[in-house]
Amino acid sequence: MSLILLKIQRSEFYFLFAVVAIGLILRLLYLWEYSQSPFFHSPIVDANSFLKQALFIAEGNWLGRPEPFWQPPLYIYFLAFICWIFPDDYFVMIRLAQIILGLSSIWLLFHIARQYFDTKTAKFALAIYSTCGSILYFELELLAVPLEIFFNLLLLFTIIRAIRINLNISWLIVGMVSGVSVLTRPNILLFVVIFCFFLLSKRHWKQIILIILPIIACIIPVTIRNYSMETDPVLISSNGGINFFIGNSENYQEKVSISPGVHW
Repeated sequence: MSLILLKIQRSEFYFLFAVVAIGLILRLLYLWEYSQSPFFHSPIVDANSFLKQALFIAEGNWLGRPEPFWQPPLYIYFLAFICWIFPDDYFVMIRLAQIILGLSSIWLLFHIARQYFDTKTAKFALAIYSTCGSILYFELELLAVPLEIFFNLLLLFTIIRAIRINLNISWLIVGMVSGVSVLTRPNILLFVVIFCFFLLSKRHWKQIILIILPIIACIIPVTIRNYSMETDPVLISSNGGINFFIGNSENYQEKVSISPGVHW
């Protein structure tokens, strides 16, 4: 708990408690409203893909479908675990779990903002984050966004702590959180590489090694699993290529848009 909890003044605690409470109320109200929508029990596009893979794993197929992961695997297994524990109520329980992740992100955001700015800025950031409509929307979709935000904020938090106390274990934790975050959204590797170059400029070789080793330990099992399914090497997930193609295509609007009708 000492990793997450920092000393805060009583007034800050009351403000943080109030913001989290307001955020929780808004999320529960949206959950109730969204539960009336047909899309609540019928996710589409990426959400549908995530859920189908999770349900297949929850049935006991712990390695997933006999193909490389199309999407980063951590969120799939997050969903699979909830579907396995709550086979009859997973549509609600997944959303509740993601609400908890969102509220935890509020806590992390407060400590990060207060550390690098000031308490006033941290309070302002919290007020925006806890009531932001886009955040509420994504927290109740079957998408990896809440998990990505949580682990990315946790990564920033562990980096701040490691820089401050500079213990071997603190840098190992940075590496472990980085590895887990990479399995949620591989793009974060770019940030990790840039941060390691920053450490390299300071000649902090040991810290770089302590970060890189846990990341490799997290990625290698996924890469081996993917290679065992298909010899075409896939480091984490195979959707990166098509996403890169769509995002850099001259006619990207035609490629990314969903066609009308039910055929798609």
